Amino acid sequence: MADPDERLGLPGLNPGKDWPGLDPDRDGITFSPDKLKKIAKDLEQELDRLAGGMPGSLSHMSEATRVPYAGTDDWEAGETLHKSLKQGNEHFTEIYRGIVDDYRTAIALIYAGANDYEAVERLASNGGIPG
Repeated sequence: MADPDERLGLPGLNPGKDWPGLDPDRDGITFSPDKLKKIAKDLEQELDRLAGGMPGSLSHMSEATRVPYAGTDDWEAGETLHKSLKQGNEHFTEIYRGIVDDYRTAIALIYAGANDYEAVERLASNGGIPG
């Protein structure tokens, strides 16, 4: 079967057999569960800043982009402007909240990877999976 990338005229997208990282013995790739957990811990500290109430955080930015309506009911352009700004704030807040949620997911995946790697190392050091 032909390489689908080549069939589509996209040569070079297939990494090939010599792609770095595919052969851990050749490339000397190792994983340190402790280093991964430290990275996740550092990211958690940044997440606290992003999700908390400090400048640049979700709640701070949501509040900073909120514009109260100070117009009168007979100023249609002002009312339309306020509606646009309000929708922009809601959209911005929704996107920022998604970033914070994805950040949490990334941290959880790093911890899970570290824990899985520890479990594999434990099994390997105990002679592998009992059969």
